[in-house]
Amino acid sequence: MPRLSRYYFDHQFDQFEDIIASYATSSAVYTVGSTMNRFACPLDTIFYIKSGVFKVIALTDTGTEITACFLGPGSLYPPKRQSFHFSIENFMRFEAVTPVEALLLPVENVEQLFLAHPEIALCAIDSRTLELNLMTARIMQTAINAKQKICNFLYLFYVDMKNVQLPLSQQDVASMTESSRIQVARVYQQLREENIIESSHRNVKILDPDRLYQHCTRLLVP
Repeated sequence: MPRLSRYYFDHQFDQFEDIIASYATSSAVYTVGSTMNRFACPLDTIFYIKSGVFKVIALTDTGTEITACFLGPGSLYPPKRQSFHFSIENFMRFEAVTPVEALLLPVENVEQLFLAHPEIALCAIDSRTLELNLMTARIMQTAINAKQKICNFLYLFYVDMKNVQLPLSQQDVASMTESSRIQVARVYQQLREENIIESSHRNVKILDPDRLYQHCTRLLVP
């Protein structure tokens, strides 16, 4: 069974390794500390990890690097160049923490792989969902103040629901962002004054998503 802990992912694609290898165009060995890509560089290669462990590093607003998660053998990363919430090419890089042997697959080959083998595509969706949930939590931790944490949460919830009317009480938001109800009330008041939201006892309506985004951590992408 795949071992999926909060910060470490491995063996998700072991059973598909032979198929994945048939779509790879080359292989590479990375020494400890070497990077597999760089911030803000086009990411046109997907990595399948045959052995070793690498870490995913995120760049925060302040230029600080934080470790988002670790991936071990049997990982395929990333399944696509840009996820829904995270601009991987701008804010993520991958660094070997042990010697890593990897298969390299052009993005176009991975797209063909998913079309030809839907079972692998479904596995990639499940894997990516777990990783994105973790990265969302890590991004929330990098917020520099309560307002930014609350705006991050509201923006992500709005994007996920695809609806401007969010069924969230102030207590819901406080609990999810580890803020106090007083902090949420103060942020809501500021956002109402800027005509970004309307709020009632158990609902909040996003009037201006673009302006709400301006208050968010820049790891989020609109």
